[in-house]
Amino acid sequence: MSLRITIDPSPLRTQVVERLREAIVDGELLVGTRLVERELIEQLGVSRPSVREALRQLESEGLIVQTPSRGVEIPVLAAKEIEEIYQVRIVVEGLAAELFALRASDEAVQDLESALVEIETARKHPGDRKRFRLAKSRFYECLFRGADNAT
Repeated sequence: MSLRITIDPSPLRTQVVERLREAIVDGELLVGTRLVERELIEQLGVSRPSVREALRQLESEGLIVQTPSRGVEIPVLAAKEIEEIYQVRIVVEGLAAELFALRASDEAVQDLESALVEIETARKHPGDRKRFRLAKSRFYECLFRGADNAT
């Protein structure tokens, strides 16, 4: 696995945050994994301050936790936490779908249908988590944009 940062005009801290977030979400870095600062510096090819800033950002997002005894790791969510997350998602996504049905333009409907096709195509490649994640992200972007609710 290579976490190395490629040339990008965005700030280095942002690139480090995005690369680590992507590695966590795509399963390159597994739940329960300890993240050792020195190893991340080496793998990413960046400075210690860039890694530290990125870890603080990811901690504020809840993607990692820091404990005095264990250091930095990717947390294992409790069943109750997962249940609570999905309860909120059901409400928000249900409302978005309802608003989409009421407000979406023909173009928005076509975009959503196209996003669904991308998801179905991605499902045929179960080992490619990134492809599936990007297809799902596009679907939700189309859904929320078509719902025409900026909040």
